[in-house]
Amino acid sequence: MRCDVDFHRFVYEESGNPLLGETAEPHWVYLRRVMAEVLRRAAPGPEIWLQHEEILAAIVRGDENGAAALALSHVEGAADRLSAALAAGDGSATRN
Repeated sequence: MRCDVDFHRFVYEESGNPLLGETAEPHWVYLRRVMAEVLRRAAPGPEIWLQHEEILAAIVRGDENGAAALALSHVEGAADRLSAALAAGDGSATRN
């Protein structure tokens, strides 16, 4: 979980846009909860870390559009997997 949060914060910091981190900060209490549930319930396996690697590689290459597309796919995929996992389970992740 800590590595996941660290990666996302690193991307915000390296973007050169201080507003990204500032606007995300109030949401981190909720984002951490969702990220933990994705890791726990949606069983992304090594795929999630490979996605981080691809996003970072695109950033390093200076491929802004590629990085944005990969980041969007990363977030949407996690949301889809979590939604499916919650629909298949008892929904306890939403009651804490």
